[in-house]
Amino acid sequence: MEVIDADTHYRDGQFRTRYEVVVAAPLGAVRRLLNDYAHADRLSPIVRSSEVLARFPDGGLRLRLVTRPCVLFFCKTLIKVQDIEPRRGDTVVSHVVDAGHFRSGVERWRTTAADGGTRIIYQAEVRPDFFVPPLIGPWLIESAVDRLLNQVAETVERRAGGIPDHSTRD
Repeated sequence: MEVIDADTHYRDGQFRTRYEVVVAAPLGAVRRLLNDYAHADRLSPIVRSSEVLARFPDGGLRLRLVTRPCVLFFCKTLIKVQDIEPRRGDTVVSHVVDAGHFRSGVERWRTTAADGGTRIIYQAEVRPDFFVPPLIGPWLIESAVDRLLNQVAETVERRAGGIPDHSTRD
């Protein structure tokens, strides 16, 4: 796994993240894992449950995620409902649709073939609907997001690395 870029910052009540990594796993297998929304808990230790609430005629879906991230000794259960658009080329886009613990948000996952593996680019703009303590709060959350994305990438590489890639059109 090679991390190319990892940047999360908090400004004006919103977190912005850009994370780029190349994993030693075939593109088709990586896409299958990242798009297995009913089993998102297999990719991240903070996901407690993931449930597909609806499937739309255009191929999109509505997903409910329950996570429990911890920063230092503070843990919080967070609920996010998002609509995931049908894949367009190499990119999947989702939008927060339920107030829950987030006022708004958009996430983009782009997966492309890279030399001997898969390049994953994750970008997000998320506006939380919970208190972020000034000064140290943003820094703690920024660090936690970067660590979490590294964990997800390591899990994807480990789980998808042993799966043969029968199709890169997934």
